[in-house]
Amino acid sequence: MIAYLKIRTLQYAGGSRIAYYSFVSKESILPKSMIAISQLLDVQPSSLLEEDNLELQKARTLLLEVDAIMALHKTADRENIRHTLTLLQESPVKRLNRALQRTQ
Repeated sequence: MIAYLKIRTLQYAGGSRIAYYSFVSKESILPKSMIAISQLLDVQPSSLLEEDNLELQKARTLLLEVDAIMALHKTADRENIRHTLTLLQESPVKRLNRALQRTQ
């Protein structure tokens, strides 16, 4: 199974035969240090590879808030709600500076 995954990964990534044979000879494609850290922390090595995408989470949260407001106010403009909530996430000083720059 592991060899199959390695072959599929190399095919997908466009890897060379040298890379393939290098991976086949190894038990894992992860660095030994990463495996040691995962064992020390008692977690799966894949959990160390996962990267939190904060911007995506913020966007999803924002859209959920927009949906909640739209449910209460059916006639409101969805884009205006999203834009207002986005602006409210900024600091008041930043919003004020932007408004002052636009008036000049």
